[in-house]
Amino acid sequence: MRQKNILFALLALLLTFVGCDRVSEEDTDFDNQVYINEARIQNVSKILLKPYDVELTSYLQTAIALREGKDVTVTYKVAPDKVARYNELYKKDAEMLPQEFYDIPDLHDTIYAGKVASGKIRVDFKSLDTFPRDEKKTYVLPVELATSNGLPILTSSQTMFFVVREGPPVVTAANIKGTALVLSDYGKSSLRGMTQITMETLMRPQTWPVDDSQISSIMGIEGTYLWRISDAGIPTNQIQLSRSAGLGGNWAPNGGLLELGIWQHVALTQDFTTGEEKLYINGELIDKAKGGTGTLNLATKDFSVGKSWENGRHFDGDVCEMRIWSKVRTQKEIQAGFYKVAEDAPGLEAYWKFDEGAGNDIKDYAKHADTNVNNNLKLFEGKPNITWINVELGGEDE
Repeated sequence: MRQKNILFALLALLLTFVGCDRVSEEDTDFDNQVYINEARIQNVSKILLKPYDVELTSYLQTAIALREGKDVTVTYKVAPDKVARYNELYKKDAEMLPQEFYDIPDLHDTIYAGKVASGKIRVDFKSLDTFPRDEKKTYVLPVELATSNGLPILTSSQTMFFVVREGPPVVTAANIKGTALVLSDYGKSSLRGMTQITMETLMRPQTWPVDDSQISSIMGIEGTYLWRISDAGIPTNQIQLSRSAGLGGNWAPNGGLLELGIWQHVALTQDFTTGEEKLYINGELIDKAKGGTGTLNLATKDFSVGKSWENGRHFDGDVCEMRIWSKVRTQKEIQAGFYKVAEDAPGLEAYWKFDEGAGNDIKDYAKHADTNVNNNLKLFEGKPNITWINVELGGEDE
């Protein structure tokens, strides 16, 4: 590693000279070396599989520090013997990726005379729909530079470890700043006649309302049942339920303060037969109280995610794994389901994973016995598009 750092530091110094005073590459007195460009800084490339992945492709590029007057040809090879080295370096217990899951069409590469980099070597990952999906299992494909005509290979950048494993449960989220979503067909929604409810989501607030005269809306219907942040007289990061008087009126749970810029799991529950209500943050019970009783209907044109009574009351942040249940989930159930739940779980009415990665139509993944049920979401008319982001939540490195 020290040799590599010295080489690139010296090269950077040489390239700072320009014009007539530029030092000639031919005048340098250190050995030119061949290396894998992608491995120059990081020798590990993570291939985190999504449930629907069948084929994926990665690339490797061969490079040298200084131009040569002749073609530099190299050969790559798959190096199963390097799996043990990977496990030693990164304290893992990975296994060699089975051959049926990868293919390298051409193991030969060329850096043409006068160039400092080659084209691209393809590394194809295939048949991933039959890949053993075990979140605790890791496979590695070591690919290394094996030969080079006349130039030494930089050892520290000779090998790339492709780490292939089931991805974390959450790899995509939506930034909904300034936008809002409504039910695609509220007439077919199952969010009606509820005598119990659990509302939950993973959320990462990016900014708070300017002051407590502003409100940030998460989901629901203002004046009926709305989960929001801030209000007159309470902190700008305080969770509040805005409800009808019959269901308990406004409730700002003691200790219900969110943090800025970090992912948090928040769950609110209420039993409308007893009025008992609870707030959980990251699975910890924060507060409980007594609300009102009755039944709840959210299946109307006014239900929204990210908006309530007026346009300024949007949520400035990221969301995913948003759910509504027609049951009161226990603390143990909430703690076990931050990052995913079974799509056919009893009482799961709406399950918006926000894993689309593009567009503005959000699928409801909950399995309904009645196939006519539609709890999908669509963009509120006139609102800007969703901004999609990549995340890794719930994985082994979490």
